Amino acid sequence: GAPLRRMPPLMGTVGVAVSTGQYWVEYYSTLARKQDRLSGGDLTDARIPAGGTPGYVTFNLKGGVYFSPDSTLAITLENLSDEDYKTHGSGIYAPGTNVVVTYQHSLDIL
Repeated sequence: GAPLRRMPPLMGTVGVAVSTGQYWVEYYSTLARKQDRLSGGDLTDARIPAGGTPGYVTFNLKGGVYFSPDSTLAITLENLSDEDYKTHGSGIYAPGTNVVVTYQHSLDIL
């Protein structure tokens, strides 16, 4: 009946995306419940706060453009509310609000 070590809480992602063909935009949130069902090892683990890992919600926005079927540019704004959070048992807090720019190009080699 004891909880497993570093057992993750209920987590998920919910969002909505809209595309107009060449352009697209997506809003999504990542959510995690508080994890306070701790094993004996969790209670002595310095990466897990006393009382358990707090739950969190992040708000994120992503958009991009398809230049061709093989080429995409995307810009993501993560953690818009600058939430201070970490994944249960990780010991590392996630970055605050940040921007990620991604360019992807696929090559058909064969």
